Amino acid sequence: MSILNKKDNNVQLVSETTEKTETVLTNDTNGKNEKDVLDKPAFSKYENVDFSKMSQQKLFNVIVELILDSKRLYQSVNKLNTEVFQYNNDVKTAHKDTSNIENKIDYIASKICPSLINQMNNGKKFTIDAKIAIIIDEVLQDKKRLMTRILKLNEQVKNDKLVLDELKAQLAESIKTSNEEVLEETKEFTEKDFETFAGSNAANVDVSSTQGSIVIKAIDLVKARASIDETGKKIIEAIGKEGISEYPLLLQYCLQSNTGITEFKFNASLENLTNNSILDMDIAQSVNRIRGVRLYSLSNEVGKTLFKEIFREKPVLSEKEKLKAENDNLHHGYSIKDVVLQLEEFGYTDVSMDRKKNTIPVSGANVWIPDIIAVNPVSGRKEYFEVEMGTHTQDAFNLKMDKANLKVQALRIIVPNKNVAENICRKIEAWKAKNLKKNSSITIYVQRFSELKSKEDGRVFAPADKLKISDVMNTNKQKKPIEEDDV
Repeated sequence: MSILNKKDNNVQLVSETTEKTETVLTNDTNGKNEKDVLDKPAFSKYENVDFSKMSQQKLFNVIVELILDSKRLYQSVNKLNTEVFQYNNDVKTAHKDTSNIENKIDYIASKICPSLINQMNNGKKFTIDAKIAIIIDEVLQDKKRLMTRILKLNEQVKNDKLVLDELKAQLAESIKTSNEEVLEETKEFTEKDFETFAGSNAANVDVSSTQGSIVIKAIDLVKARASIDETGKKIIEAIGKEGISEYPLLLQYCLQSNTGITEFKFNASLENLTNNSILDMDIAQSVNRIRGVRLYSLSNEVGKTLFKEIFREKPVLSEKEKLKAENDNLHHGYSIKDVVLQLEEFGYTDVSMDRKKNTIPVSGANVWIPDIIAVNPVSGRKEYFEVEMGTHTQDAFNLKMDKANLKVQALRIIVPNKNVAENICRKIEAWKAKNLKKNSSITIYVQRFSELKSKEDGRVFAPADKLKISDVMNTNKQKKPIEEDDV
């Protein structure tokens, strides 16, 4: 087989010689290590050979052998280059993985061992193994500190349990003694008599009708006392010392106490106090708070008792209890408060919703108690306000108007909405019709609360010229308002 398509005998000879030599070399390298072949290249044995003395045939054989040897060397070098390239890639991957691991270790150290990070920031170098050792040591130290704290807490719990058991025993003995004294001094009551005696606390006592005696169901004061945290004490203080009842004002009081109370802690403690019957909660709507406002007071059975224990004094009457006692209901009481706040915003002075202070003698033992008395900022005269929910009968309304007619020249009636306004207007018309022959000198203003806020005119019932309410409420106007005689 020839590599050239020529008929030259010498070329033909080279081709045949090449094939034979390649075959010989291949057979010669079979079973030999590739390294052995590379260590002894073919050209090394011809370093001192005088090629001029070689025959043409021998010279061609040497050339072919050298060519094949070079080919093998080239292939081996390529193979080594490939291996070196792969090795370099493996090294780069290993460096990248090592860097990622070190970054993760540094992140863990920043969360667990800030001192290590500070040293690194100051230029100190650490190996990965050293970092891991420091982190492990810090974790073990934290675990040791945590176990010590847990042991202390367990010991404290055991001590608290002993104290609690002792208090329960004392309380049980005190209740037993008190009940024995009550049973000795109390005669048998009927169930009806007992309900009259128990009043609002009837839900917290049991009646044994068969024995005809009173059995008082004790409330677990120990459990309630243990549920009060520092935030709870601050809430109880706000109600028992300051008389605060509204949720927003309670929250404001606690947040401004500089005791670290947060809104989350406040809400959690407030719910806890309510669930443990320490606080009573109501929701009341008013003319300015249609959706209602949450109101709190100390419960008679638990809250006021615990207040005395904590603060060594009697609690004041909360705003919620006071308004409920002075008015028909909380809705009416807090609607009056809304009007008071609005009048104060307008600049009215000496604004009073105190029933005792607002009591006006009429005739004999009769008195008239307007819901609000305030001094007009323009005229300096007193003005009189009633907050009506539309619940009075016509007779009761007539009686109130008769008293007002005897004492003042003008009365302002504030109502929550249009329906109540129409109801009150009909009652005024009926009262005026009934008093046609009597001397009616009073001017009556009926105004929705929304009209009061925006200083809009309401409905006016006057014996003489009408005067717009906006003229009276707007302190920027110079027109002189209606003047009422001081009482």
